[in-house]
Amino acid sequence: MQNHDTRVFGRLCSTLPLPNLHARKAGLATFQFVRAVGERYDGVGANRLRIDFSSMVSGLFFPINISSTVVGRPDLKRLGSATLEELKDVKAYLTNVLRQPRRFIVDWQGVADLVIARYSKRLALMVHEPLQSHYFIDEVEAATLTWYNAPPSPDDNFMVDQREVNKTSDAIEQCRLHYLRPALKARQQWSFEDELIYTSLDIVLGTICQTLFLVRNRLLEASGSDLDDYRIRLDNENDTEMEKAISSGRAVIRALMSDLGWSTWKKPQPCQPDEVNTIAMWPFGTEEDHWHPGCRSIETVQHPADSYWRNRRPRKV
Repeated sequence: MQNHDTRVFGRLCSTLPLPNLHARKAGLATFQFVRAVGERYDGVGANRLRIDFSSMVSGLFFPINISSTVVGRPDLKRLGSATLEELKDVKAYLTNVLRQPRRFIVDWQGVADLVIARYSKRLALMVHEPLQSHYFIDEVEAATLTWYNAPPSPDDNFMVDQREVNKTSDAIEQCRLHYLRPALKARQQWSFEDELIYTSLDIVLGTICQTLFLVRNRLLEASGSDLDDYRIRLDNENDTEMEKAISSGRAVIRALMSDLGWSTWKKPQPCQPDEVNTIAMWPFGTEEDHWHPGCRSIETVQHPADSYWRNRRPRKV
């Protein structure tokens, strides 16, 4: 089975000759080739290829110099800066990994995709300058209150005195761990590579969560609220301080996005960050959404002119 996997891997990774794109002046050869490659840019499709992340080997795993060898492009990591002895160590490690059976313990790509899907559009909206201040506050609260323990009701019984709990610290911890929990169930089976990938994701998630709660704390302070308050007060008369906090918050999130460098922010998007590409979905949507789906602004979604479902409600059984 291992030999079969190796043969398949070899065929998948073989270098295919590029078509002679300039042999003919007419035709769509270049366009068709680029289109075909672009369709597979984000993946080759479900179940067509399995990647064993538990056997992954990366130069990032080793204490070696992987600085870029390209002038003016420090973002490009390269093994060209490593010494020959270091490269021999990497090769020996890779050889040993290839001799081991495949494991497929955790789909780390799936974990990363969930994180990006959760925060990519939210962060992009927060730094969108036309976004009104109260919407910025709403978006920050939506991204943080999911993890923040809501105020107890009068008849709630607690095993721990809530005055002894640091709610913000606990919320950051919940935020950080949420998308890692399924993988942690199989931790006893993890390889050394799994541990390294987990560490990198853990650091990224910790940075995202700490940044969001930092912005939330600044908004709480500017609104005159206590840091332990659940909601940010919007009735504060000191608008100047709040606007300063919002401007500062946007700058912090913009710096976070620069550090993350997710490719989703480079892709052309069908809608602006403060719009959503929508179609009528029960119980939401207008006649226009059904017949002409497209980008809708916050105001249009929040205050629809009509409802496609008004005369199409499900029959009562």
